[in-house]
Amino acid sequence: MSKIIGPFNFLILKMFLKFILIFPTIIFWVITITRNKLYDWGILKSYKSEIQTLCIGNVRVGGTGKSPFVEYLIRYFTQNGYKTGTLSRGYGRKTKGFLKAENGHSSEDLGDESYQYFKKFKNQISVFVGENRVKAVEKIKKTNLGIELLLLDDAFQHRAIESDFSIILSEYHRIFYEDYIIPLGRLRESRKGISRSDIIIITKCPENIEHVDMERIKNKCLNYSSRKLPVFFTTIKYSKPVPLFDKSETEIQKPIVLLSGIDNPIPFIHYCKRQFVVVDEITYPDHHNFNDQDILLMLSKMETVGSSILLTTEKDASRLESFKIKFNNTKIFYLPIEVQFISNESEFLSLLQKKFNVS
Repeated sequence: MSKIIGPFNFLILKMFLKFILIFPTIIFWVITITRNKLYDWGILKSYKSEIQTLCIGNVRVGGTGKSPFVEYLIRYFTQNGYKTGTLSRGYGRKTKGFLKAENGHSSEDLGDESYQYFKKFKNQISVFVGENRVKAVEKIKKTNLGIELLLLDDAFQHRAIESDFSIILSEYHRIFYEDYIIPLGRLRESRKGISRSDIIIITKCPENIEHVDMERIKNKCLNYSSRKLPVFFTTIKYSKPVPLFDKSETEIQKPIVLLSGIDNPIPFIHYCKRQFVVVDEITYPDHHNFNDQDILLMLSKMETVGSSILLTTEKDASRLESFKIKFNNTKIFYLPIEVQFISNESEFLSLLQKKFNVS
């Protein structure tokens, strides 16, 4: 009898929580719909930058594989001779206002993603952060850096600036049309908000996804768009582990402990368990700012399971750099990732070439 009552009570509680969240969800929906309409009608004005802009965003709170996709675009445009910059608000940083990334800056100054872009591409691009993107673009224009294209990171809902081109990302396992507006779900606005985008990218797909599944997802996506938007499918490709501190270390040969502080660590954990001997996992919330107590906990867990190797994500690695002394003999590696199109990459690139006159 108790086995029946437990799940039944849980179901009742779940229904009750959904019921009490409906009212604030409706309020948030009305606010976002009204705000978008005011921009659509021109009552609220959008700033049009003289620098070409490409927005990469989503309609859902949380990770969608945005950072590796921004890096994909950085590689594409810089390889084709574009003087490229990135602009984001610098989520999680401890600084305020407009900032151009320079040597000596850390993730605490720039935020995880911006610091990652700067660290990987600092000789090829300019990286900027600023809460007010309109003011930031004005300041970038005055820098005399000759920026030809600005990648606006996570700016889809920031309608104060009008982007020349917008790409929406949605994660395969948490696709937007199966979700609801905050706080009942995790959508930042109505599902129909995707109509403002020019391209939809379904990220983190299984490599063996069937064509029939892609067609089904594509058709469901287009149910929420007033235009026939192109829909593309990508997956994540993991690279070899990279040492964070001791660059002479090239191979992982011992049992390891996994560390992650990202929105959805499950793909990372599953991949690592297939590739390495994993003896423990340590997980934190997305964008968690590590402190001394966290480091002591990591070292304690590693000692308990008899491992001296910590494997983490590239984003988390940037927040561990300042703790180098505390890790002593601990070997830390991070796992870079790249975007890989499952099909029709040439079609996607032709759309960019046409829009931005890439030769």
